[in-house]
Amino acid sequence: MRKQYLLFILLLVFTGCKTTQKTSQKVVERTYENPALLDKMWAVTQINGSELQYSNQADVAYLLFDKNLTVKGCGGCNNYSGRYDVKGDSIVMERVGATMRLCPDQEIEDAFFKAMNEVVTFKVTKDNLKLYDKRKKEVINAMIIKE
Repeated sequence: MRKQYLLFILLLVFTGCKTTQKTSQKVVERTYENPALLDKMWAVTQINGSELQYSNQADVAYLLFDKNLTVKGCGGCNNYSGRYDVKGDSIVMERVGATMRLCPDQEIEDAFFKAMNEVVTFKVTKDNLKLYDKRKKEVINAMIIKE
């Protein structure tokens, strides 16, 4: 019994050391540094080729990308945030979560969140952002409203 107890103690000590080594490893945070995309408020003007008509300026759907690979904004009623990843002209937005306020008109917001899930590539011009799906169809068109 004493040998089993000693073996158990040694196992705990070695397991604890192994865990300590893992936690001491340096974590490298990725960032993205394209000034054409970052830190601009991109107001959504079209979804799937349909021009959006906002009844109130406060209801504008928009995207805001930061260098720490976070995307956030408003879908027209609910705020959202998530992560994005970029490689060349490829972009993927993931783990996007939104508040769940009940809104009188969910049509634009529902279309916007659905389109965000389809985005795989992007193109930025001087004051325009175009997001495309895997068929290279433009799903979201946005313009800068605030830098």
